[in-house]
Amino acid sequence: MDVLKSVLESLGVEGAKLLTNIIAFVLFFGILYRFAWKGISDTIEGRRIKIRKDLDAIEEGKREVERLKQEYLKKISAIEAEAQLRFGRIEAEARDKAAGILAEASGKAHKFMESARRDIENEAEQARRALMAEISALARSAAQKILEREINELDARRLVETFLTDFEKSKQAV
Repeated sequence: MDVLKSVLESLGVEGAKLLTNIIAFVLFFGILYRFAWKGISDTIEGRRIKIRKDLDAIEEGKREVERLKQEYLKKISAIEAEAQLRFGRIEAEARDKAAGILAEASGKAHKFMESARRDIENEAEQARRALMAEISALARSAAQKILEREINELDARRLVETFLTDFEKSKQAV
């Protein structure tokens, strides 16, 4: 023990003070343990439990967010599918209406063309009748002129040429 005493004295430490400090330190920790350590320990444990609960709640929140995200993605997919289906129906209806309009227009155009063809045929027939009437009138006129006078070959030729000229003029007029 003398060695310890001499080492402590060379360091400038007094043994009695050191022993007093050690006893005070042990008493301080004993009192602290007896009265405060349990409260501090309980507070720390309560805080640890609260932090654990908060972390669990955060994890549960993350799972709920992920579940909601998946649910919304499914809903969005369903909405997109419904939109595509409706768009397809609208597109089909539009094609059907367009086909109906084209068919109706084609029918009207065909009726118009048929009506125009009949009108043209009627007008052509009327023109033929008028031409025939004109030819008949010219032929009667020529025959009447022939019968009214006696004609020689030169007059007959002139009469035929006049008839042909009149016929060409009436043909061009129509």
